[in-house]
This record gives sequence, C-alpha cells and structure tokens, in this order.
Amino acid sequence: MPSGVDIRAYESELFERWANSALGHRTSQVGTDGSVKLRQRIPEPAMLAIRNGGMPHLIALTVAGYLSCLAPLPGLDPGPHAAAMTDGARERLAGYAASARDGRELAQRVIGELHLFGDELGSQDAFITRVGELVDTIQRRGVDAAIADAVSASQTTSSLTGAEEMQP
Repeated sequence: MPSGVDIRAYESELFERWANSALGHRTSQVGTDGSVKLRQRIPEPAMLAIRNGGMPHLIALTVAGYLSCLAPLPGLDPGPHAAAMTDGARERLAGYAASARDGRELAQRVIGELHLFGDELGSQDAFITRVGELVDTIQRRGVDAAIADAVSASQTTSSLTGAEEMQP
C-alpha cells in the first residue's frame, strides 16, 4: 500500500459506497468497454513504475483480471457478471484466448502484438510476462491466489527499492 493509506478505513469506505443503491452505475456498466477505459488508465502509471526500476504488480493484476473476465483461457468460467460485460474488443480477445497455450501467450498477443495498452507498454517483456503469470494463477488457483501473489510481490518490490507502486 502507498504510505499513509489506512487500508481498513479505505476498505470500509469502499463497502459503504458499494452498498449505496442510489449510485447510478451498474456493475456491467462499470465493466463495459474496458479495452478503451484501461488503455487510458494503465500505460502511464505502469511505465512510470517500470522507468523507476519497479514492476507494477498490481497494475499487471488489473490487466490479468480484465483478460480473465473478458477473454478467459479455455476451462475458466469467470461467471455471469463477466459475461454481461460489453467490449468492442471481446470477440478479438476471445479468439486470442481460445488459441493461447497459456497466460503468457495470451498476454503476448494482446499486449505485445495487438498493443491494446499502447506501443510503449507493448514492448515491455517483463510486464507482459508478469501479466501472463497472473492470468495463469487465476486460471489454476483462482482470483484470491492471484491477488495474494501480486500484493506480496508488490510489497517485496517496494521494500527492496524503497519506492511505492503507482496505483491505476
């Protein structure tokens, strides 16, 4: 976590907000067009962390989660909320996922070849590999295991570099 953030207070605030039925955004609306929304939000903080010598593990988890919802590898059923997400890139990404041998190959195709998150991030092999590892973790061990992996790695990276990871 970034310094100065009270994780328990933040968690409480999130659950309070999510419990507010007066909010106008449905889950499917928030998840709609992730290929556009994430392209606007992922590259800059990811590249900032990479340029500063870090690996943006939590940003990689965000991308892995997006791919696992929208274009899951064969054998993974991300559930009805993921199925309700609409995205102009879904069909193309699903084709990549259907023919990918693993998460690394899916990440390479989507980030490295399709450049879904821009040219600069598409040339970052370590980031692509990390996204692929997290897709595989989601596939084999579930979302909770991928979260634990990314959080642990992020904390280890922060303590080694003395830097905090930028949040998307």
